[in-house]
Amino acid sequence: MAAKDQPKRSPQQAPPPSAWPAWAALAGVGLVLVVNLAAWSGKKKDQEALEGRFANLEASVRTLTDKVDQAAKAARPPRQGPDPDKVYDVKTNGAPSKGRLGAPIVIAEFSDFQ
Repeated sequence: MAAKDQPKRSPQQAPPPSAWPAWAALAGVGLVLVVNLAAWSGKKKDQEALEGRFANLEASVRTLTDKVDQAAKAARPPRQGPDPDKVYDVKTNGAPSKGRLGAPIVIAEFSDFQ
């Protein structure tokens, strides 16, 4: 169209919109989609790599736990002193006491004041 064929517009009328901003927005959306698709496809590789590393870490922790348990069993000194699981008879006849003489439970306390 020649300039003389175009309809005249009034000064209050806005100029006709150009098409390039719409195309630029569409290109931006397309670029965002492409970037997201690339990131999504790489995510599976990263997840598989992390799962492999976690499996290696779990195996290492299991091995170390076994070694620590074996070392603890080997380093355990033999038990010395009285057996804590055994019931001992303690003679309390004539010792200072509180409570009934025929009580079913007797707590005998020993202390050394040195």
